[in-house]
Amino acid sequence: MRILKSKLQFIILFLVALLVSCTYEPVDGTVEPVDGTVEPDPGSSSGVFKADFSGKPWTANETQAIVNSDYIAITAMKTDGSFFQITLSHGTVGTYNWSTATPTTPLVLAYSLGSGQVPYISESNSDAANDGYVNYVDTAELVISSINKTTNIITGTFKFTGVRFDNTFTKTEIKVFTKGQFSVSFTTNNTSPSTNSFFCKLDGSDFIPTNVDGIKASNSITINGRRGSVETIGLTLVAGITPGTYDLENLPLGTNNIGLYNKDMSGMNTFGANPGTVTITTHNTATKHIVGTFRFTGTSFFDVITHSVTNGSFDVYYQ
Repeated sequence: MRILKSKLQFIILFLVALLVSCTYEPVDGTVEPVDGTVEPDPGSSSGVFKADFSGKPWTANETQAIVNSDYIAITAMKTDGSFFQITLSHGTVGTYNWSTATPTTPLVLAYSLGSGQVPYISESNSDAANDGYVNYVDTAELVISSINKTTNIITGTFKFTGVRFDNTFTKTEIKVFTKGQFSVSFTTNNTSPSTNSFFCKLDGSDFIPTNVDGIKASNSITINGRRGSVETIGLTLVAGITPGTYDLENLPLGTNNIGLYNKDMSGMNTFGANPGTVTITTHNTATKHIVGTFRFTGTSFFDVITHSVTNGSFDVYYQ
């Protein structure tokens, strides 16, 4: 259970970093050759992302990808709020599975029904057994076929078996995902609006982010301060939050506010608020402007080390 919760923390915060300040590519105008490979229409900047599960095909309406020297990350969303997330540390063209993954080069294959839902995630057979899943057979395989740095298109295939506890963490569920294909445009980084501000102290030292972003997705508002390519301090708040002081927690159960610190791509260095608070001083839903302060102690399921996040403040216009 500790392994699963740590992975959930990592996936959630990495999604925070990816979802904010992103221009998603609408998926249309694609063509599918006879050989089954998927390529975007040469006259379109759009792409394609699809998979099969539960006897039905799933096709994204929007995609977003980041490819740089630190990681490959692909997010694909439907208008109903469901999404896939693929994250690979230091990825290049090649084939990846749980035999190639390490604590410092993690592999994330995940599917969520929407914001506030516990996602289905790929696990190795040993991790799944430790988390209490029975009759689980690992099928994970991610193939990065090409990374074209001229057209900024990344292409590949994937499959995996996803496991999850339901939102009450009492019932285990398994879902098999097959025929995953993607050919989507990517950027090397995100940029943030100059009007946004974010500050805090991390273990007593100033944390000065290089990107400050906010986005409303489904029932949540995410506020994110990122320093460099990966290191992130983020808050995910209930979308209708009003002025007042609220507790921060470390896992998404649909109705709570979350505080997380992600140090790197290892998945072992994700620290969730335990305890923590956020105070909202202003929230104008018409102009999408939110102002507040926060603080929390970040704890990990894998380490006795904690991180102190204090003097936090934000003034953000979210998308």
